Parts: sequence; C-alpha cells; structure tokens
Amino acid sequence: MNMGLSTNLFTEKYFTAYQYASRYTAEKILEVFNLHGLFLRAASTHQRLEIIDKLKCTEAFIPSLDFALNFLVQELYIVQDVKDADYYSRTEKTLESWIDINVETNIKHSLKMIDFVADHWAYILSGKKSPIHLLFGSQGEQIWKDYFQHPSDLYYVHNQWLALYLNPIIEGGQSLLELGAGYGSGTRCILNNLNNKKIHYTASDVSPMIVRHLGREFSHIETSVVNFDKDLFTQLNGKKYDYIVSINGLHCSFDIQDALARIKKCLNPGGKVILSECIRDLNHSYLHQEFIFNLLPGYKIYQNGKYFINGFQSKLKWENALKETGYKNGEVILNEGDLPLGAIIVGEHHE
Repeated sequence: MNMGLSTNLFTEKYFTAYQYASRYTAEKILEVFNLHGLFLRAASTHQRLEIIDKLKCTEAFIPSLDFALNFLVQELYIVQDVKDADYYSRTEKTLESWIDINVETNIKHSLKMIDFVADHWAYILSGKKSPIHLLFGSQGEQIWKDYFQHPSDLYYVHNQWLALYLNPIIEGGQSLLELGAGYGSGTRCILNNLNNKKIHYTASDVSPMIVRHLGREFSHIETSVVNFDKDLFTQLNGKKYDYIVSINGLHCSFDIQDALARIKKCLNPGGKVILSECIRDLNHSYLHQEFIFNLLPGYKIYQNGKYFINGFQSKLKWENALKETGYKNGEVILNEGDLPLGAIIVGEHHE
C-alpha cells in the first residue's frame, strides 16, 4: 500500500520552515565557534585539531564536532580544503539578519530547542555537562517535550504521517506495539487518529523513568520497558503483535538489520513493521536536527576504539535492511517534494 503523500504534511510551508531552521542552526554553530576565536572573518582558516583543542572536545564528542563542521560546509558557511581535508576556511557568506516572524512563530519550539542546545554545546563537548542531564533534567525536559509534540513544529509531521498511514489499515481488536515511544508524542498522534477503533496498544521505551511517565499520561493503554537492541521475544514473554511501529527510533539501534530481525519474530503472520523516519539524502547528508540528537548516547556507537555517529539512514539502506531480514512487500515511501526528509518504511512478516 503506497499512500504517497496524500496527507498534505510536507508542504511548501514545511520546506520553508525546515530551510529556515537549517540556516538558524548553522548560524548558532558558527556563533559558538566565533566565541572560541574560530572563523571570525572570511578566509580565516583553521585545522581540525586546532578546532578540537579550542573547544576542548572530548573523544566521545568528536563525531558531534565533525558533524558541525560538515554541516557548515553543506550550508556554505565554511569550505573544506581540497588538498588537505583537515583544514577549513570561512566563506564570504554572511550571517542573515532577517527574521521571518511568521516562520519563527510556527516553529518556535524547534528554535527554542536549538537555542538551548547551542547555549550548552561547548560545555557538552568538553565533558563539563551531561546531555542526558541537560535535556531530560529540570532545565530541558519541557523544551524536549514541546519540541516533539507541538503540532506547528517541524518534528510533528513524522508522528502524524505514521498515524495517518496506520489509520485505514488497522482494525478493531488488533494489537500494536510502539517501540521507543519517548514522552508519547507519537503515541498521542496514533491514538487520536484511531477513529474510536478499540485496539490493544502497548507503548514502550528503554527508559523505566519514561515508561512511568507514559503510564501516567496514557493510563488506558499498556506500557512496558523494552530495549530493541536486545532479544524482544524474551522481553515480551513470547507475545506477538499485528503491528510494531516506531517513530525515529530504530535508526539508533546498534544494527538496524538485527533490530528488524528481532521485530519480525514478534509479529503475527501477516503482521507489519511500520516506521516513520527522517531520511538522509545523498545530496543533503547532514540534517539540522542531528545537531541535537547526535549528543545523545544512542546516536553514537563505539567500534574499534573510535566513536561513530549512527544516525539517520538513506532510503537504500532501509530497503536493503528490509530485504536482508526477509520482510515481504517491503517499501520505503518518501515524502513529496524535491528534498527527501522523511519516509514511511513498511515490511510484512509471512511465515
């Protein structure tokens, strides 16, 4: 079933807002670099190791710093030396002084999150502050919640798209497991779009604290602590589901194929995995929201003595993962428009 994008989510207004947030993020990163004496004027050049030293960046956050440099290259604020990739130079692109109040009002929660992270970014990179304590503590918790669940903001389309895709195919009496539910912004979207269908819904997350929050927020559904990087069948006591869904969660697994294989064991015959994910396009490899997400532990993996970002994947990577794990009728449905930013990823389990 290919719904294309009849849901009217990824509109011209959305893309305008997304580009605005990308520029905003790039300029916030550049401001942090400027505060540390970096890229102060056009043609100023710095070696990567110098940048690491100036920010006192710890080994665990070097991938986050590299992302910031690559993102600024993509957004044309700096350029990488073609002869020596360790050197970066400031371009003549100036900081934008214009503010679009209509756009900013519409994505104010996204911009507030970007501001919050930018204010603490150097402290996180240097190891002086924990991103977990910052984002999920008293300072950041409400900002985090607003970022994910406010209908006018950028992230919300990924919640709504999955909910609208699921609505016409799920039937009353069927069972659904949501993985990586977080604070429940996607959960709420799905429940609000069921049109009074009575289903057996279980929302899960790896964090016991967050699962307790889900239980308080959604007292009429089941909640469970579930880690999709471990054996699901055992964690779920052998229970199987008609649908297993996740919104921007599974890309954080240590190995996507292993996670999909574990999910398949917990699907009823004919059951479906349905994911809503941000997508990395080969021509637009760095997404502004990664400035936030790549600070979190689940976004990085440690292999062979080094840290690597394990973030959003390409359409081809998801297609190959579905094929290699034996799903039938697998498809990756991209959003409409010239720039792929999201996808609904679907696979069926047939014994």
